Amino acid sequence: MLDRAAMSARHFVSTSLLATTLSLLCASARADETPPSAPAPEPSPHTQPLSAEPPRAESPPDSAGFNYTVPMMVTDVAFMGAFAGSFTMGRSGAISPDLARVGTFGSLAGYVGSGALYHAAFDTRPKTALSVVVRTLAPLTFGAIGALEVHASESSKCKKAGTPEELCDHNGTEVGAMIGALIGMLGATVAEATIVVPDGRKPPPPPRASALSVSPSVAVQGSGGHVGVVGTF
Repeated sequence: MLDRAAMSARHFVSTSLLATTLSLLCASARADETPPSAPAPEPSPHTQPLSAEPPRAESPPDSAGFNYTVPMMVTDVAFMGAFAGSFTMGRSGAISPDLARVGTFGSLAGYVGSGALYHAAFDTRPKTALSVVVRTLAPLTFGAIGALEVHASESSKCKKAGTPEELCDHNGTEVGAMIGALIGMLGATVAEATIVVPDGRKPPPPPRASALSVSPSVAVQGSGGHVGVVGTF
């Protein structure tokens, strides 16, 4: 009876040891079958330049270019002064009549042409012909009106004084023509500066790219890396 119990105990222990051993072997086999973890992806070997500073947003340039209003008006005033000065000096005898005529008509011609030159240089639209027409007609028209007004006033004075028309002094008619021409010149200048100039100015030229550009670069590979400088010339 005792021998049978001892044999049963030995059989139970043997069975337990065998089961434990099999469990350990199975666990070891499962551990061996576990696939290795995937290797970490290597960084791209391509060189990536690093900017020295973040790019700055550039504000768009103005759509209109150089405002030539003030230079044009200054030029016109200079020609007006030469026109009036030549006329006045010729009447006063400071210069010869021939020189006075050259200065007067030369200043008028310079005034007429200067506006066309400004428009041709700084305006996108064909305004040169319009400028020439306006600057020619305005002085002539207002000069004629001034001359006629002064002539009529002098005739009226002569009539009141009982002086015959053929003996009436119309010396002021030329002065009236000069003053009327100056008014026409000034009016044409103001009209061009306030109406024609503001809407057609040429846009500014695009900014030129810099010829030299240098920036640091860093490249990292699986076997190592390097630091360098990238530039365009």
